[in-house]
Amino acid sequence: MVRSARKPAEKAVQAFVAKFEGTKQAEMITAPSPASLEFVAETTFPVRIPWNLTHIKNTELEQAGGEKAQRFLQLDIIRKQTGYKGRPILLNIHGGAWKAVDKSARMARYWTLASKENWVIVNINYRLAPSVNLFEMIGDCKKALRWVRQNPHIHGGDTTFVAVSGESAGGHLATLVAFTQNDPSFQRGWEQVDTSIQACIPVYGVMEPLGPLAVHPLAKGLRGFFSNEIVRMTDTESRAATGRPAIEWADPMGVLQAIPLEARGKLPPTFIIHGDVDTLVLVEHSRKFYEELKRGDAVAAGYLEVPGRAPRV
Repeated sequence: MVRSARKPAEKAVQAFVAKFEGTKQAEMITAPSPASLEFVAETTFPVRIPWNLTHIKNTELEQAGGEKAQRFLQLDIIRKQTGYKGRPILLNIHGGAWKAVDKSARMARYWTLASKENWVIVNINYRLAPSVNLFEMIGDCKKALRWVRQNPHIHGGDTTFVAVSGESAGGHLATLVAFTQNDPSFQRGWEQVDTSIQACIPVYGVMEPLGPLAVHPLAKGLRGFFSNEIVRMTDTESRAATGRPAIEWADPMGVLQAIPLEARGKLPPTFIIHGDVDTLVLVEHSRKFYEELKRGDAVAAGYLEVPGRAPRV
């Protein structure tokens, strides 16, 4: 996924699929290699947490303004018991249709990444709809990233290399965090904090919740649900908060298309994973997003399409 080893930690990104070619612009992978199938199997069906890991649960995030953190604003740290200092960090954002589940869901595959590849995993919670809207969810995720950058003495990882990943709604949020890095709209009062991302790995992410795919016959009313129950901002409110319409900050495809080709080189390397017959999140979300990423050869990008729904637990 990574074109060149700007930092030694970047090589570890390739653990997501063992035979992924490290060129700037990789071709779409439609048939996973035995190595990538092995990775999916190992990380989807582990029996228990590996013996060599430490799982630090429910570290609280202090919010801007000093309010006490609640359970929706906590995170877990998963790392090896020894040898974890200075290792790359993966910020994981759970899925659940932006309304359900928490950081305890679908965590098993990251045990393998921590145990075998020696990543420091930071698995986060964020507040859910209907208690908050999408703008606030993105802010929560960025506050978790702020915590990561400000607390290396707690997690031990390399704060100069933070990858972000998530599944489904979490893949959507991970992509928005990565593609709106250092956007002051989402970090008011702490604009000086570095919220850059060094790699993005969305897994069956919802990439076009406001675009044409959202009104696909199989999308089951995605656009109306997402706009009315998740974004929950009028165009006037959106422009007041961010200076742009919702499609340019709430929809990953819209965000990407609003960035001129000549400016896309600043986007992080992105590796997309999806199942070819996914009925929950249409595979076209990832296929179209990957094709847009390839345009102009501006972003280091890769795509793995696995047989079946997706590499879910």
